[in-house]
Amino acid sequence: MAITLSAIQGIGPHTADVLAEHGYSKVEELAAAQESDLVVISGFGPVRANLVINAAKSLLEEEQARLKEEQDGVASTDSASEILSPSSALAVSDEEPSKKKKKSKKKKGNPDKEKKPKKSPKKGKKDKKGKKKK
Repeated sequence: MAITLSAIQGIGPHTADVLAEHGYSKVEELAAAQESDLVVISGFGPVRANLVINAAKSLLEEEQARLKEEQDGVASTDSASEILSPSSALAVSDEEPSKKKKKSKKKKGNPDKEKKPKKSPKKGKKDKKGKKKK
């Protein structure tokens, strides 16, 4: 299965068309490209060229790993079914967690009741007669 250029991060359909016009129609070709090859293309500076080249390389590596895993999975279906048998899956899920969950504390008071704004502190103290103290 061929991977399209637009699967590469940073490459949309328009950029894929522009790259194809310059001879880069496959991910493999873009991954093998040099920065100096891409900077001559409109819309590609040194930073974007390196980002796209590295993204193409990463995409190829991911695809190769996926294919290898797929091949290994076909070859070892018997061992995988032993490891992930339904009975072993139930045994794992029936186990109790090793740590107890902490109880969450609920806030006291009526949640529907509006909070009153706090009063601002008084600037000066007054004596019993209402006169300011010094």
